[in-house]
Amino acid sequence: MRHTMTFDEFVEDFSANRAVENNLAAKHIYEGIICREDVRIHMVELSDAGITALSACADEIAEFCAKQQELNLMDDVVKQTIGRMVAASLKPLGYEPEKRGRVKAAKTGAFTSAKVYIPKGKAEEIVVKRIIDAE
Repeated sequence: MRHTMTFDEFVEDFSANRAVENNLAAKHIYEGIICREDVRIHMVELSDAGITALSACADEIAEFCAKQQELNLMDDVVKQTIGRMVAASLKPLGYEPEKRGRVKAAKTGAFTSAKVYIPKGKAEEIVVKRIIDAE
């Protein structure tokens, strides 16, 4: 069962998100990067350590944006929309923004600050990690 919003649902969720409506680059950032399972798990790990969730994928987003002309990371509205994408991807895991923090390990410098999330909402999904025998 899918709990994260689709890109179209994300665009419809908040009027300012319409800035990226019909934008294929924004759709890739949301569905292909931010909502990818490995990235969401890393965002949770960073959040639990008090580090900004965006640190999990800031460089990947910046590198993708550098290769296309559809989305400009110098635009504050675009960066704020990406922040809302992160929030939308973490919400089903019960994580909500707590405070602002510095984006860690960002090689590109496209993002300097973002939200740190804490688990305080109702979780519809959980991250399960375990060690199993290698065969």
